[in-house]
Amino acid sequence: ERPTMSAALWAANFMNEPVLDEGAMRFLPGWFHPYDKTPDILDVAITVDPAWTEQEKNPEADRSAIVVSGVDPVGNLYVLAIRAGRWSPSTLLDHLYALIATWSPSWVGIESGTQSVSLIETFTNELHRQFPFVPFRELPPKGKNKLVRAVPLHTHAEKRGIYVKPGEHDELVQELLKFPGGKNDDEVDTAGVIGRAIDQAHPAIIPRQKEPSKFPIQQSVTELIAARRKKRLGQE
Repeated sequence: ERPTMSAALWAANFMNEPVLDEGAMRFLPGWFHPYDKTPDILDVAITVDPAWTEQEKNPEADRSAIVVSGVDPVGNLYVLAIRAGRWSPSTLLDHLYALIATWSPSWVGIESGTQSVSLIETFTNELHRQFPFVPFRELPPKGKNKLVRAVPLHTHAEKRGIYVKPGEHDELVQELLKFPGGKNDDEVDTAGVIGRAIDQAHPAIIPRQKEPSKFPIQQSVTELIAARRKKRLGQE
């Protein structure tokens, strides 16, 4: 069964290792597929991992990460936009509102936790005012273990790959290729947030084609009734 099962599932089910070691969690170059034009049909999600301190410019502080991703009708994952930085809550929300306005997502998810309680309350109030038709999901925390947080993305990448736009997502690709042994752990923020979207993603639904009407639109109700009556009489 190993060839059809991801490394994460294999380790959990057959090796008694629910969490992989670092050597098994590497991302391979062949897992990243370039794309130029964004597909027309995508189930778009925006996921957020908030993290901040009182000093926004503290280089040692964790980054907040916002990722816009989309899943096409056959289950392929597209990275659409990434924003990450050491922001205050108000700055983070400004970035988030701008991305919602640009991408019109199917849903927005923010990872819950002690830091995000007031952020989520402020966001949901503003969301209902500015974007009343965008659903919100509060995502349960998954801890800060970088291997655990990266498992959903790693599993998907191994089986199906990740579609990225050259020139825009090069930094993400390079960071993931160094994962988990890179000196800079900032890639964990982004990988973890994409993983949260994968956890709850579903393939986009292809709009159903409407069958052409049997009667011209300009026909009146009286004409429609008459046409049906005539058809009935002809059958008799």
